[in-house]
Amino acid sequence: MIVVLAYATQVFAPNNKVKREMYATYYHNRFEQRKTTTGEIFSQRKYTAAHRTYPMNALVKITNKNNGRSVIVKVNDRCPNPNVIDMSLISAKRILLHNTGVSRVVVEKLDDSCQRLWEKQDEIFRLFDRAEFDDTYLTLHYDSTMRKFDETFSFLYYVKVLNVQDEERAKRIISQFSGSLIPKSTIKKEKEQDFIYIGGFLRREDAIDIVKNLKSSYLLSAEVVKK
Repeated sequence: MIVVLAYATQVFAPNNKVKREMYATYYHNRFEQRKTTTGEIFSQRKYTAAHRTYPMNALVKITNKNNGRSVIVKVNDRCPNPNVIDMSLISAKRILLHNTGVSRVVVEKLDDSCQRLWEKQDEIFRLFDRAEFDDTYLTLHYDSTMRKFDETFSFLYYVKVLNVQDEERAKRIISQFSGSLIPKSTIKKEKEQDFIYIGGFLRREDAIDIVKNLKSSYLLSAEVVKK
C-alpha cells in the first residue's frame, strides 16, 4: 500500500532529488529525552531521524521497500553507519518498520518546500492512512493544506448513498451512522436530488465493505464511485 505522503512529495517537491538505498532502524526508548546533535530533546513522538552524513535539519522521505509506505523525517542527530538511518518510533510505525525492527528503505532528500508536509504529518495520516491505526477515515477538520490534498489526489473512492429522498432525511440517516463507521459524510444535491457521499478511501475494497455494511443495516441503495 502506498501512503499519501508518497504522492504528496511527488506533487509538491522537485523531481531531481538523489535517492539512496540503505537500512532503517529505530531508536531504543532509553534515548527518550536525551539531547540530539542539534541540541533538540529527542522524542519518540516526533518525526526525526539520525544519519551520519545528511545535513542537520534536512528533511528526507523514507520509503519502506517492503510495502511502499513513506514518511518524512527531519535529521537532527548522528549515527555511525552511513548505510543506516535511525528513526523515531512514530516514524517507524508509519511505515510499519516497528514490525520487523529493520528494513531496506529508499531515502530521498527534500527541500524546504516540504516543511509544511513534515509539520502536518499527524493530520495527513489521520486523513488518509488505512493501516493498523485508529486514524483511518477522513475528518471534517480541514485547513487549506488538507483541502489541497483532497483536491489533488484523484485516486480516492467514495460511497454514494442514493435513495435518501431529501436533505432532512439524509441528515437523519447520517445521524444514525456509528462514529466508528462514518466519521465523514457529505450531503450533495445533484439534479434536484440529495445524495450522501462517504469517504474517501484509498482502496476500492474498503469502500465496498462500507456499502455491504450499509445495505445490511439500512434500506438504502449505495454504490462506489471514484473521485
